Amino acid sequence: MGGGDSPSAPVVDQPPEQAVPTSPPTGMTAEQVSQTASWEEKLIFPNGLRDRDKTAIISHLKRCPAVQRQAVVDELAAQLNSVKAPSGYVRKLVDCALSGEFIPDADNITLAEARERRKNDFQSPLSTRRPAPSESVRAEIERLTAEMVAAQRAGDFKRYSRLGAQVSRFNLQAV
Repeated sequence: MGGGDSPSAPVVDQPPEQAVPTSPPTGMTAEQVSQTASWEEKLIFPNGLRDRDKTAIISHLKRCPAVQRQAVVDELAAQLNSVKAPSGYVRKLVDCALSGEFIPDADNITLAEARERRKNDFQSPLSTRRPAPSESVRAEIERLTAEMVAAQRAGDFKRYSRLGAQVSRFNLQAV
């Protein structure tokens, strides 16, 4: 063989590498993301992991029972500062999960419960509308407002200010 010719290795069809998503798709509600996301996208990784570590961890988690995947990641999160190789640590945790020896640390269970509470707090709809005041409160507010207008027209700003404070108190009571 001459020049730069060298025998080439046979080409093997390999599936394309998939990037590990780092954030949910934009423009979607949390519920839509939850319904359309794959299990990999639903995992909550600790801050500070490199993308290549996440990719390796996901490949190990494919062997792990689905119900224990987040618990394994939570265990990693708790030990992240003392672990040199996050991927290797997760591989060992997955092996323990497969053999039935994986028992999540109590601190990690607390971490998972706190995360779930934050998620539920975030997703719970908050009422931004105040309830309508009762008829008697509404009538009193209208009466005070009319008196405020009269005081303003008369130039009695002291009375106007005092009436405004009363209206504010009624509005706060209506909440």
